[in-house]
This record gives sequence, structure tokens and C-alpha cells, in this order.
Amino acid sequence: MGIEWIPAHSPQAQGRSERLFGTLQDRLVKEMRRAGVHTGEQANRFLAAVFLPCWEQRFTVAPRQPHDAHRPLGGTQRLESILSVREPRRVAGDYTVRWQGQRGAIPRAQVQAGLRGARVEVERRLDGSRWVRFRGSYLSLRPCPSPPPAPATPFGLRPTGLAGPRKGKRKYMPPPDHPWRRTLLSGKKPDIATLR
Repeated sequence: MGIEWIPAHSPQAQGRSERLFGTLQDRLVKEMRRAGVHTGEQANRFLAAVFLPCWEQRFTVAPRQPHDAHRPLGGTQRLESILSVREPRRVAGDYTVRWQGQRGAIPRAQVQAGLRGARVEVERRLDGSRWVRFRGSYLSLRPCPSPPPAPATPFGLRPTGLAGPRKGKRKYMPPPDHPWRRTLLSGKKPDIATLR
């Protein structure tokens, strides 16, 4: 949009911003206290009826050139897209996108080649709508229900209650009369001549 941030590098510019903050954080609070403001609605009415008219009368300066200096929007600039919250996401195999704990589906008519598994940008616009940006084009996103839970067994043949706890493979323990046990427990090496 051609908007850039200009930091206050000079002491004069820093002084202006500090005076403004001091006025709004100190003088405004005292004026509201003197006027008996106790709620948010009273504060909004006080700002609109008392403080802002005095502020504008004191600090407003008439411009040298009265014509509008705003530049028109270009043909490629879309305000609804520029002023949106964007987050990168990956499209799942069923053409859905997860965002803020919800799933959204891309309509079948808008599915394009290379969309499955692709990195896209999800835009939440000011009107509350959600859009997916993929390779310069915008795809609508409609909410879809959560998938059903997976069955307990691969084919769902056994009810969940009958499937007991899964037992791991037991470790092999040699019997007490096994030759390894006799060798290890006695601490003696067997005579090779007797093992024939």
C-alpha cells in the first residue's frame, strides 16, 4: 500500500511523541477523573464530546495545499487481502486445511493440479470469511465437520470393550537347569573336555 514507518530519529520528533504520550497518559486521565468518569461508556462520551474537540482546536493545522494527497489503489492491490490475517498451512490429502482448531474444505470445483500437499496461505478477512491463496489465485474455504474417530481395530470387527490391553512380547528367560545358568551362577568356566 506504500505505507512506511518513519522512526523518530531527531530529538524534536522524539519530544513530540513523548509530549503526546505524556498528554494522553497523564492529562487525559486527570481530566476524566475531574469529570467523574467511571465506566467505559462515560469515557467514550467524554472523549467524543469534550476532549477531542479541545484537542483538535488546539493542535489542528490547516494544510498548505487542500487537495487530497492519497494515491489511488493500483489494479493489482486488493484491500480485503492486504488487510487480512495470513498464516501458512499445508493442504491435506482430502483437500482440507486446518486453522485455529477447525477444518476447512476447498470445494471440488476449485481443486487445481498440485494442490494436494501444497503449501498455501490462509487469509481471514475483516468480514470473517476465510480464503486460501494458492499460486496467485484465491480459493474459497468452507467449514467441514470433523472426521469420525478411527475404529479400535483395523477393520472395526471387534468392539472396543472386548479388545483388552495389548500385551508386549515377553522376554525369554532360560530355565534353571539351562547350561548358561549353571555357568553364570557358579562363576566357573566349564571344562572344555567334559562338554563333548
